[in-house]
Amino acid sequence: MILCFFYRTGKSIVGALALISILGCAVADREGRQSISGTVSLDGHPLDTGAILLEPFVPGQGGTFTGTTIRHGEFAIGRDQGPTPGSYRVRIYSASAEQEPPRPRQTPNTRRPMVERVPPAYNSQSTLRVNVVAGDRNHWRLKLQGTAEPAQAESRP
Repeated sequence: MILCFFYRTGKSIVGALALISILGCAVADREGRQSISGTVSLDGHPLDTGAILLEPFVPGQGGTFTGTTIRHGEFAIGRDQGPTPGSYRVRIYSASAEQEPPRPRQTPNTRRPMVERVPPAYNSQSTLRVNVVAGDRNHWRLKLQGTAEPAQAESRP
């Protein structure tokens, strides 16, 4: 929800990640947090840049909002900023270097959001879920399809 505000208003994803990180720190103490890591591919290729956000699957029933950047298809969050054990919805964003086309009454010079490369099924309408397990490695391979077919999160020991 917060990220959508930043995305639609043209603010940076980094700002949204900072806000979520602050909120996550306020919601849960550092006890019980877990480190997480993984890889993200889109149509079989590592996602070069982007952002990954984890939000508790059932808000208000535990869990910690957290997120980080994706670089060269990889992401990692250390235990100090990581999520607490539980079920999470995963949202992945990766803006292209191209602005969305102008809408009616907009000129080509009107400030517009960048075109999102990842289908809505993995961000604004995400169906992707992961489980953070205490004491586990919590490493996932997230294989996204540009056709927005359901992705699978493979856990690797």
